[in-house]
Amino acid sequence: MASKPHEGLPTGQGEWRMRRHVARAAWGVALAVALAGCGGSPREAANDGGGSAATTVSPVKNADGKKVVRFSFPVAESGFDPQTAHDLYSSTVIDGIFDTVLTYDYLARPSKLVPRLLTEMPTIEDEGKLYTLKLKHGQYFAPNEAFGGKKRELTAADIAYTFKRNYDDSIKPEWRFLIAGKIVGLDDWYERSKKTGKLDWDQPVAGLEIVDPYTLKIRLTKTDYNFGYVLAHVGNGVVAREAIEKYPNDAQSHPVGSGPYYLKEWVRGQRMVLEKNPNWQGGKWNFKVSGKDPYDEVIVKEMSGKPIAVIDRVEIYVIEEEQSRWLAFRNQQLDLINIPSSFIKQALPGGKLAPDLAAQGMRLQQALDPEYTYTYFQWRDPVWGGPELHKIALRRAAAYGLNRDEEIEVIRKGTAKRAEFIIPEGVAGHQANYKSPISYNPALANALLDRFGYKKGADGFRMTPDGKPLVFKYTSTPTALEREFDELYRKNMEAIGIRY
Repeated sequence: MASKPHEGLPTGQGEWRMRRHVARAAWGVALAVALAGCGGSPREAANDGGGSAATTVSPVKNADGKKVVRFSFPVAESGFDPQTAHDLYSSTVIDGIFDTVLTYDYLARPSKLVPRLLTEMPTIEDEGKLYTLKLKHGQYFAPNEAFGGKKRELTAADIAYTFKRNYDDSIKPEWRFLIAGKIVGLDDWYERSKKTGKLDWDQPVAGLEIVDPYTLKIRLTKTDYNFGYVLAHVGNGVVAREAIEKYPNDAQSHPVGSGPYYLKEWVRGQRMVLEKNPNWQGGKWNFKVSGKDPYDEVIVKEMSGKPIAVIDRVEIYVIEEEQSRWLAFRNQQLDLINIPSSFIKQALPGGKLAPDLAAQGMRLQQALDPEYTYTYFQWRDPVWGGPELHKIALRRAAAYGLNRDEEIEVIRKGTAKRAEFIIPEGVAGHQANYKSPISYNPALANALLDRFGYKKGADGFRMTPDGKPLVFKYTSTPTALEREFDELYRKNMEAIGIRY
């Protein structure tokens, strides 16, 4: 069996995190809110493994007079090409550099799509098969030599090119599946290009009709009222063809977008510095109180009517070790942090901000992150995968054998909430009264394994029905947090007679 490390659990484990990370699709907004939340400069904290937020006030301006926010990533980034980046941390940076057609209301719960590049939400016609996009005028890409020293306005053609670029096999696009088979003529355009050995970027696609520089009609192959979420996905951050062609096969190192920031400096795996895009028009902060979080009122009061991106520079440092991140925060080398799991009890005794931290001006904020984590089984694995009844029983037994309550209390230090329904809280469609049929029940797990032929040997470990050793193989990463998961899973599996 192979599983995705700690992105989740069969029950859909919810996590507590600060609101800043909930609004990844409005990254510039998130940074602006962080500044206003302190009335000057933030020192915020949330939990990497499920946690809380704490903030403190400190001078926000550097010696050069610029407003700066510094924070860390627990793992290294991979690059900043929207169509190829596959990890959370790279995507977080990408969302600050590139604009998507739509984004999310920062405060709305359940989540709500709002325009980002558009004057209004798309007009949807023909039973959800025709989307008409009306772009704002005067939205420019960040200055770059790819544009020959001229200001380059973003147009409908750039959005069409971005969709096409998801079919460029040479870059190994990550997000093609989001649009594959959905846009009229796009797959046919790709197949024709494959025959000639070269993508014809100038050939029109029927489903991407450029009416004028500020109007794009997207015609879908079938009804899809959820296509707006594709338009908001960071993987469809709009790129400029000139910039892509200026840096062939290395767009990830030279991101050129129309978002609030541009990449000023990048030392791979160590440091990223973003500065405000001088061409970015942005907009005013006009989000409304959701009623789900009392702190929303503070944010709205501080930010209403102000520019969305008020931070001049963002500095991001890769600090993998939990202790190093925490010490950097305590020594005022970072302005916001995800509280490392090993320091949650110290920072939040009894679930409240420690007195010494409060005395330093830190503020605690907790919010339920609208996401779920999960563990999945490798369907093609000869032992764990497949539709046979005994294999279904095996997977069900493993799910019954994993102790989520212990995970929440011990690993996540009580800063997580059991997710019962596959759609998380805060997302439209969530059913608050639903109860998952899977719960921690090692006795039932053992009974299932016994009944379906997974007998124990002399050493106490089980064999497969055909007499081979039964082993639970779990893929994880070499971090302190993952080692805790490894130990928990080992204990849980061995308790029902499965080798780990």
